[in-house]
Amino acid sequence: MMIFTYIVVNLLLGNLATNALEDDIATVHILPHSHCDPGWLETYETYFRQDVSTILSDVFDQLKRNDARKFVWSETSFFSTWYDQLAIKDKKEFVKLVKSGRLEFIGGGWVQNDEACPHYSNMIDQTTVGHQYLQQAFGVTPKYGWQIDPFGHSDMTPSIFRLFGYDAMVINRINFQSKAVLKTEHNMEFIWKGANLGGNRDMFTHVLHTHYSAPKGFDWENWESEEVNDNNIERLAKDLVEEMARRLTAYRTKHLLVPFGDDFKFKNARRQFENMDKLIEYINRNVQQFKMRIQYSTLKDYFSAVEATNTKFPTVVGDFFPYADNSDSFWTGYYTTRPFLKYTSRTVSASLRAAEISFAVARSRLPPENRFINFMSEFDKLLDARRNNALFLHHDAITGTARQHVVNDYLERMTSSRKSAEDITKKALAPMMSINDLDFPWELQSNPDSFGVGVYPLSVLNTLGWSRTETICRKSATAYASVSDLFGNPIESQIHAMWSEEAVKDPEAMPSHYTLCFVYQLPPMSTSTFIIEVRSSKPLKPVQETNMVPVTVFSSEVQTNRERQDCHFVHLEKDNQDEHADFILNNGVILVRISPLTGLIQSIQDVASKIILKVDQEFAQYTTSSSGAYLFRPENEAQAIPELKNAKPIIRIVHGLKSEVAYTSIGSMTIEVEISKSPISSVSSRRVEIRTGVVVDENRELVIRFNTDIASGQKFYSNNGADFIRRRYDPTRSIPSNYYPSVSGGRIEDSGRRLSILTGHTSGVTSQNSGVLEFMVHRSLNQDDGRGLAQPINDRSRAQITMRLFFESSQSARAEASHRKQMITIDHPSILLYPVSADRLTSEQWRARIQDIKVLSNNPPNNINILSMMVRDSTTDEVVLRLENLAESNEVAIPTKVSLQNLFLDEVGKVRETSLSTVYEYPTLSSPSASYPEDMIQLNFDVSAEVIQTSSIAQQASGVEAGGGKQNSEEEGVFISDVALKVMDEESHVNNGNPRNRRLLSSSDEDMKPFVLVGPRQIRSFAANFRYNPNYLAEKDSQEVVDDPHTTGEGRLVQSPEEIDLFPGFSIVICIELVSLGLMLLLAALLRADSVSSGSWEALNKDARHLV
Repeated sequence: MMIFTYIVVNLLLGNLATNALEDDIATVHILPHSHCDPGWLETYETYFRQDVSTILSDVFDQLKRNDARKFVWSETSFFSTWYDQLAIKDKKEFVKLVKSGRLEFIGGGWVQNDEACPHYSNMIDQTTVGHQYLQQAFGVTPKYGWQIDPFGHSDMTPSIFRLFGYDAMVINRINFQSKAVLKTEHNMEFIWKGANLGGNRDMFTHVLHTHYSAPKGFDWENWESEEVNDNNIERLAKDLVEEMARRLTAYRTKHLLVPFGDDFKFKNARRQFENMDKLIEYINRNVQQFKMRIQYSTLKDYFSAVEATNTKFPTVVGDFFPYADNSDSFWTGYYTTRPFLKYTSRTVSASLRAAEISFAVARSRLPPENRFINFMSEFDKLLDARRNNALFLHHDAITGTARQHVVNDYLERMTSSRKSAEDITKKALAPMMSINDLDFPWELQSNPDSFGVGVYPLSVLNTLGWSRTETICRKSATAYASVSDLFGNPIESQIHAMWSEEAVKDPEAMPSHYTLCFVYQLPPMSTSTFIIEVRSSKPLKPVQETNMVPVTVFSSEVQTNRERQDCHFVHLEKDNQDEHADFILNNGVILVRISPLTGLIQSIQDVASKIILKVDQEFAQYTTSSSGAYLFRPENEAQAIPELKNAKPIIRIVHGLKSEVAYTSIGSMTIEVEISKSPISSVSSRRVEIRTGVVVDENRELVIRFNTDIASGQKFYSNNGADFIRRRYDPTRSIPSNYYPSVSGGRIEDSGRRLSILTGHTSGVTSQNSGVLEFMVHRSLNQDDGRGLAQPINDRSRAQITMRLFFESSQSARAEASHRKQMITIDHPSILLYPVSADRLTSEQWRARIQDIKVLSNNPPNNINILSMMVRDSTTDEVVLRLENLAESNEVAIPTKVSLQNLFLDEVGKVRETSLSTVYEYPTLSSPSASYPEDMIQLNFDVSAEVIQTSSIAQQASGVEAGGGKQNSEEEGVFISDVALKVMDEESHVNNGNPRNRRLLSSSDEDMKPFVLVGPRQIRSFAANFRYNPNYLAEKDSQEVVDDPHTTGEGRLVQSPEEIDLFPGFSIVICIELVSLGLMLLLAALLRADSVSSGSWEALNKDARHLV
């Protein structure tokens, strides 16, 4: 008995000792990877041919030679090009690697998108393109985000990634001082609470310790790294272990993730693997000596190991902008660099949306075999357009940080995408718009330069899910034009003289053409066709008998006040430059004063309340000698532009029936300020639209400022495309460090008044003083900034800037949904289409040939945006539908009810809910849950009660060392790949300078219930069968026009700019039913909250989501 006891005790002690030793052993997860930019210093095609093809082929070969080796890949664009060229035998071998888990796709988007410049809808689309390819090729989809090279990180990213079904994510480029603080406090892994997109928005996030390149000395494609041999292996192993031990101190577990690669590495995969193999084998033979074990891993291996430790992690709230890699190097210039690229991204996306919707509807309504559109070949064009648009979101494309020849290549691709999208839209719509049984002698064409004498149909496509009151303007060759609808009803219009870009600077110049404008309320997701008749010149009628409105030209160069004898309705007046004699634009809702000295806005007044906002718009510029494509490094504060100081503006004022406009030419700038005379209930009557054309001198960075009397203090708001994010200007820090990306606008407010400025594309925004909002709109630079591009950004192009100003009460409770609608409206303007015929048809002949089409049978609730409507593939009748609730929880207390089957004119059959990128099906989707993504998490990371604001990290960071970590750079915090260093040296340009129950999408026998609920700010994605039924062609019936419920009839400032009707057309009984449902959901949520442990995380209140 004593012997047995002795044996048992010794076994137990031995096990305890072994466990204690094991607990003391760290595990290093070596992550072989290659970061391959789809365009940067070279074009996509050049990179693929010279680098990527070799990398993937060599890695493929080396993985087959050793089962212990692993590899991860991110960019699906490059991978698809390579994989599509493989022989069938090799494809089968590669599939085995993927299925075994030894090659893992991470991120998996078409590209690794930038996070500051793109709109979140484009981020969703580009990831969907990549995920769909991987699903079709392998039946797999990435489970982990991999955003290691974007220059800062948006809080939209974890929220979107959560909806993709990701379990965790990896980021890298955060402010160097913030990273140092996180290292010191062992917080380099955390639960990141992202922007509110409904449901669970928490994502476990790992921050790379020291960039994504291999530890210094352990990249064997770098000539400085020693080949591993028997003579040096002990020394190299000790060096590697010591470096890994230093890095481990920044994290809370005994597991460490170490990237093994860099830009375009593993062209010699044999050399990389064989040297690392030797070190891994040596260290693992001496585990007790080194207290460390090393292995090749994928992200799945790593995150699964971390989850198994049951370690608690803090919660981080906010975003990681701006990024800086040292104290005078803030990456805030690229928010604005090459503004034409940011503009192009939005315009091509708008064209592509029109094509997607038109194609989906045509495939449902036209016979599969018809002589007008070949659905298979047109889908191929559509897919190419999607992929080019996705490629453009790469973090060196839309950012403007690629070389000029690469930029040219991107623009060629985007031009091709726009043309394809426009062609698909025209081919899809034309046969559906024909009355004569698809036998029509006309077609849709692109935009003509102007309308000559004759009869011209104009079809306007509204791609949005709500009606919009729009001012539609087109060029006319003469002053005699009229507009009517398809039923012959005249539409009130105005026409006025206009000048070409060359003539606008001469007050005495003759008009080059005329502009015809009319206001119309466009129904949701439909076409509206108008007949425009342009007549030849004839004796002029008195002004009261025509729609011609006068243009008054004010200029100091005019000698005498007079009406032009050679062109009626143009009045010339000598401007006396009286600063108190402002020009006034007034539409009865708002009154705008224009300065005669500058032609810029002075103030905005709400007519009903008589409340006035001083605006005082101005241009200014920063001077620099060290800014570059990435970095903003001004020499001093922005100053007035010398060219404008003594310039005399030429101002042309139009007081029209449909709009009031001030056209100003001053120096090289052109400015148009317009207010629409829409119905008083329309939100468009409350906005001031400013369209500006600007150029910038060398080594100058141009800004537009709005100097108001709002007492905003140091608080202002940037915008991430969905939310206005509160920022605080820190006067103790530099100007560049106080700049933030503004995807769709900016805002300042005080206790009573608010100025929201919505923009047509991304730029940088700040507020250096109380009441001032500043946007950087253009920059041209003569030097490189030492971050790898090795080329200056000498951009002398003319940038076109669109801004919409909204002056309102800061107490407006329902402003957010309205502003989100307006942002979407700017991004997706109406598409103008031009039916043409070889025959010269009369207006009556045109009316007999054309009918308008509708997509919807019922308008969605006012706060619901149909974010996407796109065919899933070329072989099924599935259409991807994404519904987005634009309202905040304080605007809409309960989820909004939407019936998908009753929403569309087309017959909608089976509907399944999917992940955001459409590749995972959620089996219980017939349940109208408002927070389904909460159940789509496989790994469960424990969370502590600690909540960290990203802004507070930056405040703690002053004076903190950057935290060590040997990498392929001698300058702390600055990481430049070998590829870039080589180019920079050659050119001498270096400056100092679960889814629990988640499964892959497949056919399902279960149909959706008749409706779904979309919670506040939620996005839900569905795959719906649109069955072919030609009887759904819209009948030609009169379109009823109703007022937009955007404002109250009085249009007072204290009222919300938009009133949201949750359930239009629903009975009171249904409303009561939904309220009851909401109460039950609330009760369930409360019960669930009680059952959660104290360590679990809860949703923060709205204010806590904003940076302070």
